[in-house]
Amino acid sequence: MTRDTARPRLVARAVTVALWAVGSAYLLRHEWHSASPDWVVMASTPIVWGVIISLPLLAAYARRERQWLATVLIWLAAIVGSAYTLNATIGRQAAERDVAVATAEEIVKQRRTVEGDIATAKANLEAARQKCGAGKVCHEASKVLIGVYERQVAAHETKLGTLTFAAPAAGEHRIAALISLVFGLDLDTVSTVVGLLAPCLFGITLELAAFAAAMYGWHPERQHLPGPANVATLANVPGKAPATHPVIDALARAGRPLNNGELAKLMGVCDGEATKRRREVANLILTKRIGREVVVSLH
Repeated sequence: MTRDTARPRLVARAVTVALWAVGSAYLLRHEWHSASPDWVVMASTPIVWGVIISLPLLAAYARRERQWLATVLIWLAAIVGSAYTLNATIGRQAAERDVAVATAEEIVKQRRTVEGDIATAKANLEAARQKCGAGKVCHEASKVLIGVYERQVAAHETKLGTLTFAAPAAGEHRIAALISLVFGLDLDTVSTVVGLLAPCLFGITLELAAFAAAMYGWHPERQHLPGPANVATLANVPGKAPATHPVIDALARAGRPLNNGELAKLMGVCDGEATKRRREVANLILTKRIGREVVVSLH
């Protein structure tokens, strides 16, 4: 890792940890507030979420080591695990959004009903007061009736005050209106699409950002390969000790056993040239066949 990339990778790792914490907290929030929390679920959720984040990274390492079956299986697990957590996140976001919208619509209906009741009570009150107008005798029954209607009006107005306005989809409506205005699309259609996608944004952002940050922060580093001209110079300088041979140099830099393809990449040559160079220092390296691969290492 060079100085230029060290700090961004550290930032990416910190971002990954932060997103892991946020995602775990969000997934645990509903379980925590339930009447009987499942402690097994609460203990396993952060672990599962952390494993899911790390799976694409493990797939990259498996692919680097040419473990193709493991790579495919790890990616399959990552996709399924991501779908599982994304479904949980989107489901809860959508449920909260739909409940909020339904509640707001119900409040609007209740306000309309109460406003109608207020209008009726005020009309009855005005009619009762007309019976006790100037020059008229206000009977006791009329006074009682006026009092009843006044209390009804006061009660309805108090109830109306408790039914506060709520607009949970206001942002969606404005986004839909803007898209409709810019692209000339039907507002109702755009509003429907935006309403479907809006609950997904948090979960998708969380998943993609966590995967991207983890893969950048811990992704296998690229080796700085020497050019073919430098390798040729190193291989053909007379009087050089065997330790300067490109095969020895590549194995020393790798610090681990390499198959022929990996050795070729480190030397910047084709597989055939790598095989030829291995033979030049066959007495200085260990060669072992594992399946179809030939793995070489230093003594």
